[in-house]
Amino acid sequence: MNREKGGKGIAYSIAFRTKIYAAFFLLICLTIISCSLTPRPVIPAGEIKSLKAEGSFFYRGEAGQGRSRLLLYLQAPDQIRLEIFNPLGGLAYIIWFNDTWASLYLPGQKVFWEGETQVLTAEFLGGVVTARELVCLFSGRLKEFVSNPNWHLFGKEAENFYAGQKGDWRFEVKEFFQGGEIPRTIYFEKPGHTVRLRILKIRFNQLFQAEVFIPSYTSTALKLSWEEISRLWKK
Repeated sequence: MNREKGGKGIAYSIAFRTKIYAAFFLLICLTIISCSLTPRPVIPAGEIKSLKAEGSFFYRGEAGQGRSRLLLYLQAPDQIRLEIFNPLGGLAYIIWFNDTWASLYLPGQKVFWEGETQVLTAEFLGGVVTARELVCLFSGRLKEFVSNPNWHLFGKEAENFYAGQKGDWRFEVKEFFQGGEIPRTIYFEKPGHTVRLRILKIRFNQLFQAEVFIPSYTSTALKLSWEEISRLWKK
C-alpha cells in the first residue's frame, strides 16, 4: 500500500513539474513573440541618417489594384532602394533611385530600365516627387517641406495627422510610430490613383554597403524603354 501511495506521489510530482516547465516555456515563447512584434523605439528624426523598413502596400489605379510586400533601404540625403515582392513572396522587381536618376529591374523577366527619377515616381507613387523629399518624409523630417514653395502643407496635431500637396498629388500620414515623428501609415493619392503604405518593421542608422544602392543586373538582362517595361511591371 505504501509503495502504491509513494508511486502515485512521485507520478504526481513529476506531472506537476512537467506542467510548471511547460507553462514556463510557454511564457518565454510568448515573451519572445511579443518583443518581436513590438515596434522598436524610434529616435529623433534629426538623428536619422539611414533606415531599413519592411512594409506592405495597397495600390489602386488605372491598371487595377492589388497588395504587395516591400523592403525599403534609405540613405540620406537622396538614396533609395525598394524591393517589391509578389503575393506569393517572390521578388517581383527592384527600384534604385536618387534625385536625378532611377533604375527599375524585373529579375524574373531579366529586363531593366534606366532614366529620370521623376518618370518613375510619377508612375509608382502617382506624383512627381524627388528622392530627397521622400527621404525627408520617411525619416520624419516633415518640417523641411515648409521651405519649399511647391508644397502646400497642413496637419492636425491633436489627431496625429499630417499631409502635403504638390499640384494634384498629395500624401497623408495617417499614423506615426511612438514619438509622433516617424510616419507609419502613409497614403499617396492623385485623382484615380491611390497607394497606401504601412511600415511593419523599421531599423535606424544601419550601416549599408555601397553596393546596396548600386543597380546590379544579370549579365543577360535586356534594357527596355519605359513604354516596354511599363507593360510588364504593371501586370
